Amino acid sequence: MIDADNGNIHLPNGFVITSTLTLNEFRQSEFGRGAKSPNLSLQRSWLRLDAGTVETFPLEVSLRFEGQRLACVFLDADLSRITRDDNSHWIDTKAFHDALLRQDLGEPDAFTGTSDEDTPGLDKAPNHLRPWGKAVSEFDYGGGDAYISIEYDQQGAAARTGQDDYD
Repeated sequence: MIDADNGNIHLPNGFVITSTLTLNEFRQSEFGRGAKSPNLSLQRSWLRLDAGTVETFPLEVSLRFEGQRLACVFLDADLSRITRDDNSHWIDTKAFHDALLRQDLGEPDAFTGTSDEDTPGLDKAPNHLRPWGKAVSEFDYGGGDAYISIEYDQQGAAARTGQDDYD
């Protein structure tokens, strides 16, 4: 689904998100016309769309534009129909997201903590750093949500993190 070389995201519904996608291009696309717009402003716009299914699970995608530039994409697979309770739902969802990233991008380059809490399965966020940006499987304790965030960085993730090589 995520191309390791360029960060393009090939959604199950057929739409391809590229790091150079602009807000106007997205809005004019078949998928952009059906997107929900919970927050639009001149500086920052959030748009949400249903992206089909990944391994039978519904996938929701949120795109954050800063002006015309695509800054970040959030992917969220909904595993709620197969989980036993709230805590296992988030652990299962995050593990599914972790596996998707490993499948597409290989082993993580680094791990960051997700909060002060120490809940096995939720406490570490694998970071996949690439020249086009980074992809992270995260859990937001405050919002109670597991998701994959993909940040596109015009300067390159290597410059931001001080790393020169991702091989």
